[in-house]
Amino acid sequence: MSPDVRVDLLGKVKCPSCRSAKGWLGEKHIPYAEYMFNSPARRQRMYRALSIEFEREIRSVPQILVTHRVGDEWHRELISGFETEDSNCLTKCGIESLFRNR
Repeated sequence: MSPDVRVDLLGKVKCPSCRSAKGWLGEKHIPYAEYMFNSPARRQRMYRALSIEFEREIRSVPQILVTHRVGDEWHRELISGFETEDSNCLTKCGIESLFRNR
């Protein structure tokens, strides 16, 4: 993974949308770290932390957290949810462009 970009997939086991997101990331050759929140209590803590950080209500998995550097500053973006049709959303948000020429 590039030191300027980090992708974290936050999900749970037996989640069809999480499997779809992992498949899409793999097809695009985008390296990612995977964190599974199988315990409802752990998932609720994760939702609460992300909701505070991104100032919107988070209540589902998968969550794809993209941390990347622009100049000297680090930026974090959260992509919530994933269905097969949503891969277009990931393309539009520019996640693939962060990994071109790497």
